[in-house]
Amino acid sequence: MSQHEFFLVRRTCLVLLASAFHAVAANGQCATCDGPRFDDAERLLAAQGFTVADHRILVAWDETVATEPKTIVRGVRIAPRAGAVAMDLYFDEAGRILRDSELRA
Repeated sequence: MSQHEFFLVRRTCLVLLASAFHAVAANGQCATCDGPRFDDAERLLAAQGFTVADHRILVAWDETVATEPKTIVRGVRIAPRAGAVAMDLYFDEAGRILRDSELRA
């Protein structure tokens, strides 16, 4: 197989894969069709006054604290639906938003 043929096959596979994802979303398989659901992050945000109606969750993750490996911090990147700049929020294990000073410590 030549390099040109390889790239054609690869491109065809990518187009088919993208079409499959589009078909799943179009057939109602996606609850909101606005992206994946982050139920835990939604609850954390709602408890702090950030509603799903006003903010879109882009990604959520857990990470350990470098100085305390047994301590978990939850990160959530949200974008206001009104079009403002996306921001990252960090929560402690109790669900409280961590301030910048706490994140630097």
